[in-house]
Amino acid sequence: MTVKELFQSLYFKDIIEPMKKKYPDALLPISRYKEDYDIILNTVFSGEGGTITFHPDGNSDAYMCEGDRYFNIVGMEVVLPDNGAVTAAEAAAE
Repeated sequence: MTVKELFQSLYFKDIIEPMKKKYPDALLPISRYKEDYDIILNTVFSGEGGTITFHPDGNSDAYMCEGDRYFNIVGMEVVLPDNGAVTAAEAAAE
């Protein structure tokens, strides 16, 4: 699934708790994340894409997206571990 498909499969409220759990001391105001969520849902992919891989230990290479443009991020493939160690909401939170 792509980043956009991942976000389309979740309500924003589904992402909030995993974000708070993963980054308890580093969050911006929730309104900022809601804005990003809405942008992702409304952006059409027109970039090169790529892959974001989540590992069973909870680590990922999602940080590689930082600074990239939304029109590219929305088309990136999201690879979740087969064992269910990372939920869709946890991946979106990251």
